[in-house]
Amino acid sequence: MRRRGELGQLSKFGVTHALVGRYLLHETGAAPATDIDGPWHSLDHHVVIEPGEARLPAPPITGKAAG
Repeated sequence: MRRRGELGQLSKFGVTHALVGRYLLHETGAAPATDIDGPWHSLDHHVVIEPGEARLPAPPITGKAAG
């Protein structure tokens, strides 16, 4: 698990605190799937996308990908 302070080093990849989820370990209790025995993890994460204005780059678009 990465420490919170390390996220700043990952900013070039667009990683922010809002995008990082926290997995919770459940040592006891029933898992949501019947084929899981023993400890299990869960993730409760909500992503909110705010409305914005769609923008396209001005033509001509150069630098086409080679494939």
